[in-house]
Amino acid sequence: MEKKDIYTKMEPASTARSGGVSRESQLGNATIVKAEAIKHVDPTTVSESNVEGLLFCWCVSGSGSIEANGETYQFSRGNLLFLPWGHNITYKPDELRPFYIKTLHVVPSHDPKVELKVAVGSDDDKELLAVPTRKNVDHPMLRTPTLIDDIDDANLAVLFNYALGVFKREVPPLPVARQMARLFLYEFFSLKMLIPTEEEDNVPRRLQFLIDYIKENLSKDISLTDIAAYSELSQATINRLFREHLDTSTMNFIHQKKIERAKHLLLVTDLPVSDIGPHIGINDVYYFSRFFKKMTGHSPTEFRRL
Repeated sequence: MEKKDIYTKMEPASTARSGGVSRESQLGNATIVKAEAIKHVDPTTVSESNVEGLLFCWCVSGSGSIEANGETYQFSRGNLLFLPWGHNITYKPDELRPFYIKTLHVVPSHDPKVELKVAVGSDDDKELLAVPTRKNVDHPMLRTPTLIDDIDDANLAVLFNYALGVFKREVPPLPVARQMARLFLYEFFSLKMLIPTEEEDNVPRRLQFLIDYIKENLSKDISLTDIAAYSELSQATINRLFREHLDTSTMNFIHQKKIERAKHLLLVTDLPVSDIGPHIGINDVYYFSRFFKKMTGHSPTEFRRL
């Protein structure tokens, strides 16, 4: 799937319409409110508490650890740490090689009528704490901390640097900060979906090989025959591996991963439903809608409004 197809079709939420019905996604008002690069020159510990924003923290060089909400994360070059709304955080740079980090703060729902202020509400900055114009959104991909091993070569790093450059020059117009947030969240969700689940992380290598193939080809109409030809395993062996280690059939696993991607696109983009099906290998919008409702109990439009 080419990312440019998503980017060029993501209209501003205020203008995205289909049949007179708004297609605004759940995160249509997500906004980057702060972006900065922080060079730690010594091992001084820095803490913040009750931070009302989503934090994305990228280690560019050096190392250290981050304590957040009772967990400790070893942090070194390439690592990205995501922390949800209301987090507490303590930065502990390494004594010999203190880390150089870049951070983005995103407010999931920012009032589009209120001018952007480059600051984040916290116990240290109470002016923006619990203000009605900035709110959290209960989104399944934004509920728990996430550590991604290496984003240096990912599209996310490009967007990170672009946002930092914009904020360094001036306070961006609110529509620009919103569009950057949505593109950034799209890339973050795409990376997060590639992280193996706890079950997938403990499977044999040859099954992981099949799982990787499926995840990389969700925009195609994948069949068991295709997987067998790619892996040079028999269809019976493939089905046995999925049943034995993931307690599901091969085709059901494929369908579940396609639905996860469709949900992701419905929640974080304003793509019309007719444009989402092809991203999971279904070009017929009516078949896509029936497939989605069968798998989730909701039509794509209903799910987007939940």
